[in-house]
Amino acid sequence: MPKKIDRLRFIEEMIARFPQVKEEILDEDYAGSINLQMGVFKRFTQESIDSNNTLLITACFDFINSVFHTVTFDVENAIIITYLGHLNFLENKDAERFLPARLAEVTYSIKRYQNREPNEGIKQFLKSSERE
Repeated sequence: MPKKIDRLRFIEEMIARFPQVKEEILDEDYAGSINLQMGVFKRFTQESIDSNNTLLITACFDFINSVFHTVTFDVENAIIITYLGHLNFLENKDAERFLPARLAEVTYSIKRYQNREPNEGIKQFLKSSERE
């Protein structure tokens, strides 16, 4: 079984492909936190989505797709929660079509989870909290 790509190697590969994010990714405030570093890449991707830079959108998605199932759990979790879970396609719905099938499926699952109805126990808890 090949060795999984850890956080440090993932960040090295990201910087090699996208030198534009190097300074912020390596900022001392983000160093050591894959979620904060992934947030930097999410914002970078979001800017390309918002400006409809299709070459950059494709490059970002292709990079994430190429490593998605080869990274360690912490990196995969950051990709799912911090990256895919926070990309916004409202201003450019066409950009969603550039998501590779595997990432589109994960993104759809996240949206479905985020839009689900809370169960009865949660509804009752929230209702009782409003009365207090």
